[in-house]
Amino acid sequence: MNFYEINFTTSYVFNAVLLIVLTLFVYSRNPKNLVNRLFALYSLCLAGWSFCSVFMLMSHSEQTATFWDKLCLTGVVFIPTTFFHFVCGFQGNVNSFRKLIRASYMVSIFFLFALLTPYFIVGTAPVYQLRFFSVPGPAYYLFILFFLFLSGYSLLLLYRGVREGRGNLEKQKNLLLFRATLLGYIGTSLNYNLVFRIPPYELIPYANYFLGIYGLIIAYAIVKYRLMDIRLAVTKAGLFLGVYALTLGVPFYLFAIGLKFYALLMAIALASVAPGIYSRLKKQAEDKLLEEEKAYQRILLETAETFTSQKTVDEISKSIIDLFSKGIPAKSSAFYLFDEEKFVLKNSSGDSARYTAVIPADSPIVAHLQWTGAVFADELRVVSAQVKEGVAAFFKESPAVVAVPFVRNSQVLGLLFLGERLNNALYSERDLGVFKVIADQSALAIENALYVEDLERTQEKLVESEKMATIGFLVGGLAHQLKNRLTPLVFNAEFASRKVQKSRETPMSPADCDETLGYLEKIQGSVQATKDVINGILNYASDRETKNDISVKKLVDASIELMEFKIDPPGSVIFENTIDPHLPPVKGNFAQLQEVVFNIIDNAYHSMMEKKAGYDGFDKSNPYDASTFTVGAPFMAPGERTPYQPRIVFSAVPEGNTIRLTITDNGLGVKEEDMPRLFTPLFSTKAKTKKGHGLGLYVMKQIIEKNHKGRVEFSSRYGHGVTVEIFLLT
Repeated sequence: MNFYEINFTTSYVFNAVLLIVLTLFVYSRNPKNLVNRLFALYSLCLAGWSFCSVFMLMSHSEQTATFWDKLCLTGVVFIPTTFFHFVCGFQGNVNSFRKLIRASYMVSIFFLFALLTPYFIVGTAPVYQLRFFSVPGPAYYLFILFFLFLSGYSLLLLYRGVREGRGNLEKQKNLLLFRATLLGYIGTSLNYNLVFRIPPYELIPYANYFLGIYGLIIAYAIVKYRLMDIRLAVTKAGLFLGVYALTLGVPFYLFAIGLKFYALLMAIALASVAPGIYSRLKKQAEDKLLEEEKAYQRILLETAETFTSQKTVDEISKSIIDLFSKGIPAKSSAFYLFDEEKFVLKNSSGDSARYTAVIPADSPIVAHLQWTGAVFADELRVVSAQVKEGVAAFFKESPAVVAVPFVRNSQVLGLLFLGERLNNALYSERDLGVFKVIADQSALAIENALYVEDLERTQEKLVESEKMATIGFLVGGLAHQLKNRLTPLVFNAEFASRKVQKSRETPMSPADCDETLGYLEKIQGSVQATKDVINGILNYASDRETKNDISVKKLVDASIELMEFKIDPPGSVIFENTIDPHLPPVKGNFAQLQEVVFNIIDNAYHSMMEKKAGYDGFDKSNPYDASTFTVGAPFMAPGERTPYQPRIVFSAVPEGNTIRLTITDNGLGVKEEDMPRLFTPLFSTKAKTKKGHGLGLYVMKQIIEKNHKGRVEFSSRYGHGVTVEIFLLT
């Protein structure tokens, strides 16, 4: 064999091996994907042509060469048809061109049968430095017309996709396939120079390599980068071709000029170092080309780690949209949150009007995303017919090119859709990997936030229940208070009525007038007192949002008056309010702060009553008799003989830009081991026989610290009482 034959044969071997490997690789990666299947079929036809051409060139007789030539042409007659079918599938137009596709296959089958006759291939004959090559018959020229028409029309469809494609992504994908196809077809079309005996012939073996490069670029893009990472695909293909062309070319050249021993040594040496050289060059190329991409992916991941510290779903969904709209940045984005059998559009950016407001939870798109994870939106258009129907309406006008589900414990909590990138760069498989990690972190944060929100709603219901129970209890005291105030009102009204009736007979003297006025003033006082009692209850259940200037002394007085309805017997607890009425007012909501002070007084009352019960049951004649000790007994000194008097002291002083309100009682106090859990929801120190949800102190802390930006400090010595300090902004 001469060098020309060796080079020609090598190009066919290179193309055949590469295309067969790519066919198996692309098909195995996703055999259910129509584009993958069609590319595999198209690539197999190209591989069959290249593979059989090798045996034609190496044949030793014209009869054998003609056999292999006809065998290789069985793949060639299907190349234009499978390419057209692939382009239609790639653009999602298979249904639109179904009739033309069927007709094309029928024509290819016709030419397949024509191969059995001498009308397609007359035989093989020498040309230039090759011993055998095709000699065309009349039908061959018809096939050339068919090839030019169908391949040209396929390229026209790709060109239209470049000009009229849906968005920048579709245009760039069509542009890549258009250019790569031109590259491959220009290279391989030079083979027709040999068929029709049209010189020059020298460059044909080198142009043949373009077919392998063409297949490599398309396959790499479809499977690895989905026609998106163009620069990297071309760069890797170029590096691969360069390294292995050198590895194969140098030994072949030495062999062709007669240096067979040196050719063998060079082949062994290059074969041992070529993989390492290619890997090193590939890594350097990736680092260079992907430097910017890796930088923004790192920023995305670092930012997403902060999501778990956010406490509400609204905060998280806003952060998700901000992250993708600014961090990528994307032209548009939409985040849907699961809410009662549907996904509701929670936040969006960019052209949000083109996203539907609601996605049903039973939509096929949700089930598909739950199974596949983050995908490119166009993949959802080529799955099963059932999914297609559900997806078609959503993507009809949607600008989304990427879909990312947020899944936690097999439940889809949210859906994220991203439009094209602002700089028109394309998303890659690596981006999808990053998006999946962010989705997992965000799903955990959303789950935690939903749990917290649900817990808060439950606590609010319990607090409201406890508050209504308190109001119900206070109403009982209210009835007693109203009776005490209405009784003198009735008596004074009766006395005043008698005086007025008597004045009809005898004019009233100045003394009688003064006496009657006194009765009326007492009636007015009783009415005002009754009004104050009712207002105390109403204020406790009043507006809980508006914030005003509040007098600390009036706040405490109102809370004490409310508590007096509950104290039994009345007057059994001493309240010492030493607060200066001229202190600067604090900013806050009166009803909320009254609830805080009332809860503190109520806790103190229960503690003092519990201690009083223990004190009254203590045998003072034998203070050290442990058998007679009750709850409060261990904390009474032997010399203490005076009756226990429950007492609560209130004081307030300015401290910086706050007022420090101090409330101290002499009740039972809190055990040291219980102190860390005081503000824990559902924890209560009240006796088990008492009713208490364990929410009073927790709610109090939330009201002071969250709603009023203040703080609460709590101290206690078991057996001696509790001191609560509340700091409120002025």
